[in-house]
Order: sequence, then structure tokens, then C-alpha cells
Amino acid sequence: MLMLDIKSLTRKRDLLEPNEPGFGIHNRRDETIVGMKVEIGGGDACDKLYSCTFKDCEIRLRAPGPLIGAATRGQVFEDCHIWAAQKQSIATWEATFLRCRFRGTFAARFSGPVKDCDFTNATLLSATFLQSEPLGDIKWPTWPHVIIDSPTDNHQEWKTFPNHPTSIGSLSGRLGQLQ
Repeated sequence: MLMLDIKSLTRKRDLLEPNEPGFGIHNRRDETIVGMKVEIGGGDACDKLYSCTFKDCEIRLRAPGPLIGAATRGQVFEDCHIWAAQKQSIATWEATFLRCRFRGTFAARFSGPVKDCDFTNATLLSATFLQSEPLGDIKWPTWPHVIIDSPTDNHQEWKTFPNHPTSIGSLSGRLGQLQ
């Protein structure tokens, strides 16, 4: 169940200052960071985060997706608000997201786990969730987003998807020829 409420999202948080001020980056290892505003990708080099856990934080993603993917690899985000300042195109996002809210545009493969998150204020472009465990109580964006559950099991149903003039295109046209 999603635990974030509007008060936790809008309250003022102290900024976690970069601890490598020469480059304006974070170099953190084995830390638990609670209730802070954290800007990732805002410095002159890639942030270096190793085995950190962020709890109840406002995470602002400032750099392009590949740098964010590298900086957040292996991190755990719990009850955080994840804001993308620019489109995040991340080939495989290897981070854990538990009960987080997302805002911004994301084109990513989430290797997970992702559980009980809220994507209602996000735009998901070709988002894929690779985990084998259940996603839990996920809140998805509204139309025109299309969710395909168990694609290999349901590929015959894709062929029946209507090619409505207001839709984003037929799935067979967007995904290539279906067998």
C-alpha cells in the first residue's frame, strides 16, 4: 500500500549538499539518508553512490538518463518522490523503488524491484518491469498509456487492439509484425 501523502510531498526538506564540492557531486557509501532533498546529476561529474538507502526523500534527477542510471545503480529508494527534470532514458535501471511517487518522463527498463509505487504524475514511454515478483499496489498513469501484462502469454490479444484515431497507433504497427 502506498504510504506517501500530500503533506510528506510538499513539506520543505533540507538540501543534501554534495560532499565533493569541487565537482558539485555526491560521493556516498553505505549511508541511509532520511527526509532530505537530493539532487542527482546536478554537478560537473557523475555522482558516486554506493549501497545507499534513501527514505522519505525528494529525489531530483537533473542529468540525462545514462548518468542517472549509473549514479543510482544498486541504490534503494523507500517512500521517495522521484522527479525527472528532463526525460530519463535508462537502458536498465538497476535500483529498488518501494512506495515511491514518480513525476516526469521515463523510458526505462526497471530491473526492480518496483513495488507499491505511484506513476500517476509520470509519463512512461516504453517502460518495462523485469521483476518476477508482483508489483503490488501500482498506480498507473491514465490514458493514453497502455499496459501490456504478460506479453508472451497475451500476444494473440494484441492483434485485437483497436486502431482508434485517438490512440497512439496499433500495437502491431508499433511493436513490429506479430506472429
